[in-house]
Amino acid sequence: MAIKKKKKSRKDEEDIPLVVYTTYIGAVPQALSHCKWLEQMFKSLNVRYKKVDLGVHKDMVTFVRQTSGKRELPQVFINNIYIGGYEEFFDWHEDGNVYYVLKEMGYTDPIPEEFDKSKEQIDQEAEEYVKNNEGVFQDIKEKAKKMESDMEHLQAVRRKWLFQRKQKLYENLAESEANKQDTSKDAIETNVNVKDMIKRLNSKASSAQSNTVQSNTVALKKNTTEKKSFDTIPLPQDETTTNTENDDHQDDIPLPDDN
Repeated sequence: MAIKKKKKSRKDEEDIPLVVYTTYIGAVPQALSHCKWLEQMFKSLNVRYKKVDLGVHKDMVTFVRQTSGKRELPQVFINNIYIGGYEEFFDWHEDGNVYYVLKEMGYTDPIPEEFDKSKEQIDQEAEEYVKNNEGVFQDIKEKAKKMESDMEHLQAVRRKWLFQRKQKLYENLAESEANKQDTSKDAIETNVNVKDMIKRLNSKASSAQSNTVQSNTVALKKNTTEKKSFDTIPLPQDETTTNTENDDHQDDIPLPDDN
């Protein structure tokens, strides 16, 4: 038989001082992922919290925004005091200070012993850890120093390379400009040669046209002269006309009498 989980009563929820205001209705994907991450983080640390979805409880929107001064979600409150949002708790979680922050802000639930420490205790343990691992930190410092030296060398090489590249670029630009000038001169000379050629062709065309006009004029004069001489030649008489005239004269000859 499956064991049913005991539902939290309203009284238990009212006793939880830590409230997480989230939203899953109409929220952008980034806000949804932040809300899910914060809830999972609290669950992994066994931190009790009360979730309030502002998409459902819209009457709390004004209170949350005015108190925190922010519009982004999620937002965490303890006893109606704004603690932080996703970015703050993400940094505290990375540093392992979530329990410390919650305790300082009035979180009253039991905290695991390894986290139930004051700030002074945490600082003291950190100093002891540094002393015990001084050799390791010394190696890290030396490696960091060597990396810094290597970085400076790389920067010097990079500056030299950039200078040479810039110098080469200027040389290429100067060469390109010189080539453009040479090309421009060649183009001008070619243009002059083309113009001279066009002038010569036009001159030849004009001369040929003039010769053609003169030839046509001479031919026209010759044709005119030949036509005039042709018009002065007498035309031969038509034989039919002559015969007709003779016939007419024959009619004038008197016929002999019958006697």
